[in-house]
Amino acid sequence: MPQALLLRGRRRAIVSADQFNVSPMEAAHETLVRVCELARDFRTRNMSPIALIAESGYRDHRDLIDVDRIARHVASNPKLFGEWIAFSEDKRVSEGWYLKAQSADGPFLVGYFKAGDALRKPDTYLDACEACAVYIKRELEALIR
Repeated sequence: MPQALLLRGRRRAIVSADQFNVSPMEAAHETLVRVCELARDFRTRNMSPIALIAESGYRDHRDLIDVDRIARHVASNPKLFGEWIAFSEDKRVSEGWYLKAQSADGPFLVGYFKAGDALRKPDTYLDACEACAVYIKRELEALIR
């Protein structure tokens, strides 16, 4: 049974979706909220991104959490974009995805960096929410491998 992270005030608990008569779409939405907050939670909860993804239930709902749904959620929560930019800039890895804003108005870049390799041309987006959503999805998929 897929698990869902149900938000009750500030308390978080992983439970099976049928315990609270939560539909799969409601459970997927709760997971969407959690994974979009991963950048903030990484800073504030002292947990690794992998632990935060596991807690979110993302593996169970990953097919329902696509770039379009993430982009809509980011658009309705504008602070998320800045949190993900900061998350990307603060990463200390030898390879991985990055999100970069050329200016406050764009363009916005999503690329992959690997130490020792020639820098690949990043994908360019004019819409900040779309760029952020692409970055979030790619980052999540890389982290669960």
